[in-house]
Amino acid sequence: MRGFEKLIYEMTEALFNNLTELGKAHIKGKEVSQKTAVTGVSVPFHTGAIKYYSDKGLTIF
Repeated sequence: MRGFEKLIYEMTEALFNNLTELGKAHIKGKEVSQKTAVTGVSVPFHTGAIKYYSDKGLTIF
């Protein structure tokens, strides 16, 4: 992976590795999951995020 792709991959990974803390910090954080993160999104995903979700076996809709 190249620079920004790796950075976005690691940021996406950090987000999902810390969902408990996210839920404590913000009420909507409790609603975030890997599965729901890839549905209903109207903007394109960054290639680093696509790689992360793909590595987790998720398909971007």
